[in-house]
Amino acid sequence: AYNAKAPFDLPSEAAFALLGVLLLRANDRYPVARRGALTSLASLMERIAESEPLRTVFGQFLHQPPATAALPQQPDKPDEDAPDIKTQRDLLVATVMCRLKEDKAWVRRSSIQVLEMIIVADEIPVDIDQVFANVIEMSQLHVEESVLVRKQALSCLVSTCRQQIQKYTSAAAPVNEATLANDMDLPA
Repeated sequence: AYNAKAPFDLPSEAAFALLGVLLLRANDRYPVARRGALTSLASLMERIAESEPLRTVFGQFLHQPPATAALPQQPDKPDEDAPDIKTQRDLLVATVMCRLKEDKAWVRRSSIQVLEMIIVADEIPVDIDQVFANVIEMSQLHVEESVLVRKQALSCLVSTCRQQIQKYTSAAAPVNEATLANDMDLPA
């Protein structure tokens, strides 16, 4: 597994290959492999955000066709509404969204970590409304029994809110807090 604490000097070719392997393993049939791959992918994406050359590699990787035709599915629960997977970007988003519904709590937690990195990186377009709906649901006690998953869901919500606020504040027109709260369907 990728070690986020080690000094980071990863050649572009190795990063490209590592991203592909981690994405494939995130759809492994064994939950421990899925969790390890998703956790490592989140750590790698965090490092990619800090390195301009690796961001370029990541952008190239996302536009490649997927390395496998296998779609992310939950074991014993084939998805009849499988998304159309044309690029690694599509496969990554489909994998994360599928793993949010995983039976194993630690796989759900790891998928939320990747989702958080996707949102923070702002390299991959995701439906923010869908993200909010899924993650808010997972942060609620009556829906999610795992404290680790709820904690990671709240962390993801905070990151998502920060990222959305940065988008609003970096826009040319000033936005006041009441307008921002109204746009995000939050109480003022």
